[in-house]
This record gives sequence, structure tokens and C-alpha cells, in this order.
Amino acid sequence: MKNGISAVAFRKKLRSLYNSAEETMEYTQIVEQCRKGEREAQMRFYELFHRSIYGSSLRIVGRQTQAEEVM
Repeated sequence: MKNGISAVAFRKKLRSLYNSAEETMEYTQIVEQCRKGEREAQMRFYELFHRSIYGSSLRIVGRQTQAEEVM
């Protein structure tokens, strides 16, 4: 390709963007289902994000026990 990126790298990047868009749509659907009170969606949300939520909580409160309580 003219801009210095190979066709293989371009396809890989395009696939990555497509996968990101699919994940975003999945996350949006999960959040909407959570808002409706759907327990299965709430569990899926927890499975996907509990590590990130715990890490953020730990940084905010500064103590492991308090971060666990937030969860």
C-alpha cells in the first residue's frame, strides 16, 4: 500500500476495529438488559467487568477490604 502499511496489517487492523464494534454493541445490549433488571445480563456484566471495577475501587478507597465491600 502507498502509505507504508501492508495489506496484511491493514486487514488485521480492520478486523480489530470490527471486533471492537461488535463488543461495543454487545456491551450496550448487556447494559440495556441490566437496566431492565435482567439477572442473567447482570451476571454477564459482572463477569466482564469485575476485575476493572475492583481495581478502580481499590485505587479510590485505598484498602482491599473496602474495595471488596464496594463490589
